[in-house]
Amino acid sequence: MSITFTSGTTSRPKGVPHSAFNLLENSRVFNKHMDFDSKSRFYHILPMSYMAGFLNLLLCPFVAGGSVVLTRAFDPLAILTFWKDAMKHDANTFWMTPTILATLLRVDRNLDAPIYCQNKVRTVCVGTAALPQKTKRDFEEKYTKELMESYGLSELLFITANTPRNKRMGGSVGRLLEGINIKFMRDDGEEVTGGKEGEIWIQTPFKMMGYLDEKTNNPSDTDPYDWFPTGDVGCRDSEGNIFITGRKKDLIIHGGMNVSPKAVEETILHHQSVEQVAVVGIPNDFFGEEVVAAIKLKPGFEFSIEIETIRELCKRMLNPDSIPSKYFEVESFPVTVNGKVKKNILREKFAQIKQ
Repeated sequence: MSITFTSGTTSRPKGVPHSAFNLLENSRVFNKHMDFDSKSRFYHILPMSYMAGFLNLLLCPFVAGGSVVLTRAFDPLAILTFWKDAMKHDANTFWMTPTILATLLRVDRNLDAPIYCQNKVRTVCVGTAALPQKTKRDFEEKYTKELMESYGLSELLFITANTPRNKRMGGSVGRLLEGINIKFMRDDGEEVTGGKEGEIWIQTPFKMMGYLDEKTNNPSDTDPYDWFPTGDVGCRDSEGNIFITGRKKDLIIHGGMNVSPKAVEETILHHQSVEQVAVVGIPNDFFGEEVVAAIKLKPGFEFSIEIETIRELCKRMLNPDSIPSKYFEVESFPVTVNGKVKKNILREKFAQIKQ
């Protein structure tokens, strides 16, 4: 049995036990979906104490009969030798996070990297957090390698993935892996079909044994065949491509209208000055919730100068309920070890400022 912990994006991290069989079998199914084999040499840059560093970059390579290049977990200093170490050991399979991609785009000055990616790299996977489409386009343009986005949870392991063998759709996290079922549910418990949005529920043979009970140190009772509500909101198109459109807990209800923070964030990221953005809802006596945006600008830009054109962009591209009422400049974001923004901390901070 293996025990890892959730990233703690919205609450205290939870212990997640998995059987060795489920971990190895999920790795096998994912490898088959992605065509990983003995020629795959993975570049390990993620923390081994979390599921992505363990499953994605240790178990998957070993089950595939491939190899692993071990280096320091990614941090601001790792960027200095990122491509040098990869090239030295002929790494050809990469697992990135959106934070790593954004850092490379901002800081990396290695002129040989795009050539190496084009000639030597087989696959660049990305996961652990939502991938902004602008980041995806910018990376693919600079490094000439398509990103293969996937979707999974610590509790359920790999669920979907894009693969070079199947047609990819922009914004999609790919298609379901073998043996996994999905449905989309409304808040009233009714299933939605026809490509409509709903909370994603998953039925998978790779489900965890149950959350770890802190008092007994044993897994809580759970039926391995039960459907699992992920808390993510999404839909599926007619070809089976899965799209994640937001988190149920992150959904903002403004004047009775549902607002997707992800859609607002994607819009703001189109502004030339914006490096990173997070959108949250805070309490409002009249509308229920109001939309606020926390923005980190690229070096060389002044918030007081850029804010007017950011506002104009939102007014032009978003419906009235989705337009942020407030914009805050931040120097950095509170994040988990996997690079996910801790939006609960932002909500608390901005709600206090409002008061």
